[in-house]
Amino acid sequence: MSKLTRNILLLAVGLVTVIGTCLILFLFNFFKTDVNALSAGFLIFAEILLFASFFANSAIAVKTYTMQKIGLPTIATLYIIATLFCVVFFKLSEQTGSFRFQTALAIEVAITFLTVIIAAAIILFSDRVNKQNQETNEKRRLMQICEKRISDLLSVNKNRHCEPQLLFVLEKLKYCDKIGSTTVDERIVGAIMKLEKELSLEEPNADSIFEQLSALIIQRNTEMADSKRGGF
Repeated sequence: MSKLTRNILLLAVGLVTVIGTCLILFLFNFFKTDVNALSAGFLIFAEILLFASFFANSAIAVKTYTMQKIGLPTIATLYIIATLFCVVFFKLSEQTGSFRFQTALAIEVAITFLTVIIAAAIILFSDRVNKQNQETNEKRRLMQICEKRISDLLSVNKNRHCEPQLLFVLEKLKYCDKIGSTTVDERIVGAIMKLEKELSLEEPNADSIFEQLSALIIQRNTEMADSKRGGF
């Protein structure tokens, strides 16, 4: 099912649910008292909020914003449950003569306000976590690209004469800390580009480049270790 079809179906189900609820409430003359009108209004609002959370989540990528995708429908569902409890409580209060419209309205507004605050906190925290994950993936990807380029050089028959040096660099890149960035990352990329260019020559002499690469990777590992200790 395409995203457009899913959104249209979700919107249709939401509209039918809300309109159906309104018709049922009108058919049973549910709006004749203050307590019923208040309860019905917040119940309909809760349904709209629930389907709005589902509709918003359908636009979120499957592998991102996991907390938001789970949290928003959960909060909306809890809001509906809380509203239903309030409806029962208001009806019991009405029967005992202790119902006060202002008090009931204040309770529902407080629940709604708390729900909005929690939903906003979930969205903000989810955005922050997702941004951090994206930054981490981008940093990890840079070293993975470097590792792949060295691996590609190893697969070229012409480079068999420098296979030990390439394997040495590949092992260092494979087991280095990829989660993070240092001051030498771009220099490592530049050194690999120089190595690729040098090895494409008829009579390459890449010893100095291999030495530079090894030194840069060692420096990167040192900087990463220092940063994890908070000393960099």
